[in-house]
Amino acid sequence: MNLQFTASFRLKYALPVLALLVTLLTSTSHSFAQSSSHHHVSPSAHQNSFRCVPTPHIQAPPAPMGATRHSALKAICPSGQVPQPTTAPAIIAKSKKGAPPADGTLHPSIAPGYHYVHGYQHTTGIGAEGYLSQHKPFLNSSDNHTLAEIAGQSSDGKQIAEIGWTVDRGLNGDDNPHLFVFSWVNGVGNCYNGCGYVQFSSTLHPGMTVASDGSQHLYAMEYFNGNWWLYYDTEWIGYFPGSIWSNKGVTFTQVGLIQWFGEVLSKGGSNTQMGNGILGSNPGSASISNAAVITTPSSAAHASINLNATDPSCYNYGWITLSYSFRYGGPGC
Repeated sequence: MNLQFTASFRLKYALPVLALLVTLLTSTSHSFAQSSSHHHVSPSAHQNSFRCVPTPHIQAPPAPMGATRHSALKAICPSGQVPQPTTAPAIIAKSKKGAPPADGTLHPSIAPGYHYVHGYQHTTGIGAEGYLSQHKPFLNSSDNHTLAEIAGQSSDGKQIAEIGWTVDRGLNGDDNPHLFVFSWVNGVGNCYNGCGYVQFSSTLHPGMTVASDGSQHLYAMEYFNGNWWLYYDTEWIGYFPGSIWSNKGVTFTQVGLIQWFGEVLSKGGSNTQMGNGILGSNPGSASISNAAVITTPSSAAHASINLNATDPSCYNYGWITLSYSFRYGGPGC
């Protein structure tokens, strides 16, 4: 046998076979990586990360009275799972959130650096809703956040469930607006998008980026079957279990104070914007409209809001429809 020919023959046909094996192994590895990504999406340590967990078997409330849209989004996780936000300890440690003024008026307990334009109503109900316009306000690199939200609070302001959008680089890692939820127990803030929060929606979740084109989206919260549910745009996204409060010996089953507001945490002199940067007294500024008090799971009434601003030369307000729709915001100072 010609040994030189045999070696050449083997080399000629062995190399393509080896290349094919490498290709198959690479493809299999890539497919596995794609499959694994469903179980922990986004390598970022910020709040747009989540993990897929089993869908909770629980009944959600009826849609809020102001709901007009239906979701056409695809599920993020595999069937039977939902995207539960993950909160890195480092993010929890540095993320800050101000408590709305406890009695709905301006008083010395507002922490230094916090600026508000807020509508408030003392009333009794099981929740609140409203349409918030969404924007991408300028946030100075020296400042913490600029946001808009709805807060359902106990009469003394110490128990709170919140939902809104925020621009916060420390929390989200970029300059875009992101959906957030937050809670307070006995006047102590928990953490963004976690600390007991349970995900329910398969398509929308706290930490996700939201539109910043000025479009209006429905936000709501409601106490239903023992839990504080949170609604965004087209569906109930999840809830804070009532046990967050009851385990601390607190009964929080209805609101006594509701606030719809813009908030900025700024050192001052930085021109961090609220809303879309236009003063609320001017046309074209950010808006909160059709604010309502949820009185039962199937009924709501227009709010009867009072308005205040902590720094009216920097951020102020103007009425759209007296008592339940208003403009807010400003260019900062």
